[in-house]
Amino acid sequence: MNYHMIDLTPIVDRAGESLTVAEPLDLGEIAVGDVTFALREPVSFEAMFTNTGDGILVSGSATAEVRVPCSRCAESFDSTIAGEISTYLATGVRDSEESPSDEEEYERLEGHELDVLPLILGAITIEAPFAPLCRPDCQGLCSVCGTDLNTGSCDCVHDEEDDNPFSSLKGMFTDEEAAETDSGD
Repeated sequence: MNYHMIDLTPIVDRAGESLTVAEPLDLGEIAVGDVTFALREPVSFEAMFTNTGDGILVSGSATAEVRVPCSRCAESFDSTIAGEISTYLATGVRDSEESPSDEEEYERLEGHELDVLPLILGAITIEAPFAPLCRPDCQGLCSVCGTDLNTGSCDCVHDEEDDNPFSSLKGMFTDEEAAETDSGD
């Protein structure tokens, strides 16, 4: 398990004080679902930690320069993923009768150090594309021969009806029934 601890000792007992942190964080790669984003350089992490009197407000950003395969053509391409970090951590002593629960309104800062790795990964993960594309009009690969359709065409015969997920619905209506449905009768 990886950690990236930030020492908040200078502000924990001083309401109104802030601490700014800006540093690179080398994570190697970030996996989101089935997609692995290889980091081209360390993640850029900037955050301000502010003691509000009752807790620590964390606000900042994380930016990752990544190399990832296109979900259509499988060619790797470079991209930038930038996410915002915003959270609040309660401080102070918990009542002795109070026990930690999943229903607490805020996470608690235990001690004077905070592991920011989950905040950074959360910010990047939430902004990472589910299906990364090298460009919006990527044609992908031929489903028959595997030719990259962005660089050329192939002579494969594609049965458009078989490729269409709605082709099984084609015989449900006659042309007359479809026309009646379209006209609202």
